[in-house]
Amino acid sequence: MTQSEVMSNLLEISENSYYRWKKKDHIKLITLIEKYFTTKDLEEFIQSSKINKFENINYIQEYFIETKKDRYIQNFKANNSSLMLIIGNEYIADFYFDFLTNLKSKKNFFSTTDYEYESYFIERYDFNKALSDYIFENQQKEFEKKNFEIRLLSIKEEKEAEHEYFIKDIEEFFPQQKNETKKDEIKLKNNDFNFDEEKEKQNLIKEIIEHSQKQFEHIYNHLSFIQHWDNDMYFFINFLIKTDFELFINSGDDELLYHAIGFLVYSKNNLHTDKVEEIFKFFRENKDKINNNIIKDIILNPEKLNELKKYKIIEKYFTKIKQEVTEEEIHRIILDSVEFEKIDKELEEIITKEKNDEIMNNLLNLQKEEIKI
Repeated sequence: MTQSEVMSNLLEISENSYYRWKKKDHIKLITLIEKYFTTKDLEEFIQSSKINKFENINYIQEYFIETKKDRYIQNFKANNSSLMLIIGNEYIADFYFDFLTNLKSKKNFFSTTDYEYESYFIERYDFNKALSDYIFENQQKEFEKKNFEIRLLSIKEEKEAEHEYFIKDIEEFFPQQKNETKKDEIKLKNNDFNFDEEKEKQNLIKEIIEHSQKQFEHIYNHLSFIQHWDNDMYFFINFLIKTDFELFINSGDDELLYHAIGFLVYSKNNLHTDKVEEIFKFFRENKDKINNNIIKDIILNPEKLNELKKYKIIEKYFTKIKQEVTEEEIHRIILDSVEFEKIDKELEEIITKEKNDEIMNNLLNLQKEEIKI
């Protein structure tokens, strides 16, 4: 077929109409089609309703993203480095989310989506240097005069309290009617509280340095696999960053959801792991509310999380009492603190009663089983 025949077939018009469209009626549409699609492409589409070369590109992109996602999650799980499960060591997640945020601001970190071009110019991520910089920065905060003096004062107050307890114990250990001389000797020797400030300063400096070293080792042990990430992996990370981790938000995987929320919290509102935990906990328990826009809105406006929590409480209450409620009514109750507190209290009573009833039913069933035996 000639080009005019192909175009008239594609647009379901006559060849004369095609030429008219091209000259005056639909110039931009015809220019777009002819600029980006060959006659062969259009013929293939007319015959099969698809263009294989574009289908293959989509498949390759999807395959690339899926394989990198699998490698990413395996890196964390294989090293027992699940960020959401490393309890008591929040600084590991803090370092990683800080790392992602810093990557976002790197000038040479995949500024476009052209992998073949960018791969040659990528600024390699020096894991050891980044970790050292992170530890040093946190250590410097500890050594800042105000922070150091606050910790030193806390140590002094703790030791003073210990001294007061010691004196009190002497009184209790030596009753008034016995060992009076011995008691007076011990009290005289220990009565004055002595705080060796210079010594405690040196101890605190040593403690901060040792704590920093332990943090470095702990983070390294959990996340050192990052230093083996290649350009493909960094290109994948770039894709995640540029799409605000939407792939992870919609993955159905709690660990990946935690990473997505962590990145968004750190990069958009400069909040920290306690806020990541709070937001993640809510969405893990309320998966029906997981949505890119909702999560971003909460991170930019933290007070909205409380509104969502209230929404779920009200919704749950009306479900429990088997009564329909409108969106407008829910939002009205959210704004009415007195009515909300009443509903919240009633919901707690309903849940408590359900638990008690369940326990009683289990006991009755157990008794029935014993009687049968």
